[in-house]
Amino acid sequence: SFNTREALFDYLLAEMLARVSGDARKVLTHAALFPQFTVALAEQISGSANGGRLLEELYRNQYLIDRKVDAELTYQFHDLFREFLLEELARNLVEPELRALRTRAAVMLEDSGQVSEAVQLFRHAQDWAHVARLIKQHAQRLLDQGRSHFRGTQDGSS
Repeated sequence: SFNTREALFDYLLAEMLARVSGDARKVLTHAALFPQFTVALAEQISGSANGGRLLEELYRNQYLIDRKVDAELTYQFHDLFREFLLEELARNLVEPELRALRTRAAVMLEDSGQVSEAVQLFRHAQDWAHVARLIKQHAQRLLDQGRSHFRGTQDGSS
């Protein structure tokens, strides 16, 4: 059944996370806040200088991560892996820390031009002042793009 497969998947991911260093675990769980991310974003949010090596190793070994080259090399976790990592992050941080980390990641997304993704993280951080500011600041552009409402995304919120 689906629940059995999901439980097995979660178990295997938990086993995998248990085998990596604390630094690697932090890179993975923190980078999962971003729908897609560069090495620089992953290293900045996690505070680790080893993010690039870890992400490349995961990609080479085909560990639930995709990579694409546009203007910059970007990575994206497979949906179930990202969801698992976000749940792991939420389990290991108290709510104020999680909220602060989401806000920090949202600021980074905003700075990199990913406005709607930033709004989602600000929303899940319950940072309503930033949500209102961003929507007001970018309303016309978002309307022009056909985004008259923001869809919910997986970011580890309950």
